[in-house]
Amino acid sequence: YNGAEILFADIDPATLTMSPLVCRRILEKCAAEGRPVKAVITVDLAGHPWDMQAFALLKKEFGFVWFQDACHSIGASWEDNL
Repeated sequence: YNGAEILFADIDPATLTMSPLVCRRILEKCAAEGRPVKAVITVDLAGHPWDMQAFALLKKEFGFVWFQDACHSIGASWEDNL
């Protein structure tokens, strides 16, 4: 047990992956309350990756550690990369 608090962000109905807009709201709320988010885990689903650019910007702005679960997208590509 590490004392972490787990927060869940809703999905984007178009991709069924975590919504960067909802994640931003959570990050802003936690920062305003003086308890900044330390890590975010994004998960691909059924071969559909989440919005990497949006989460890269959030990481840069809020400074969290970013874990990427790509188990569901083996062989998928993003910007012509596997």
